[in-house]
Amino acid sequence: FQDQMRAAFRRAGSGALICADWRPANVMPPDVADRIAGTLRDSRALISRSAILISRERATFNLQVERVVREAQNPVRRTFREMAPMLDWLGELMSPDEAKRAVTFLAEWRPPR
Repeated sequence: FQDQMRAAFRRAGSGALICADWRPANVMPPDVADRIAGTLRDSRALISRSAILISRERATFNLQVERVVREAQNPVRRTFREMAPMLDWLGELMSPDEAKRAVTFLAEWRPPR
């Protein structure tokens, strides 16, 4: 996951907008969370904004992700529990085509039944 994140940051290049959907994820071991925080911290110069959508139903994971984002020490990286505020915040910098792609991407995930 960490390698894929780094590769995505490199492909996106400087000034990237990141729209991530972590709703299906579960609690990470502490060492993994620490490494992800380091990856986020190391990539902070590459992004204009980064938004992570987390599930309302996973309180423990949400706290962990919010800690990871805080430790990344980047004010343009945020977590959201609702899609609309996330898209509004990213939308301030997205083109109309990017906004459509973000909506399509986020709509793909369906919660388990």
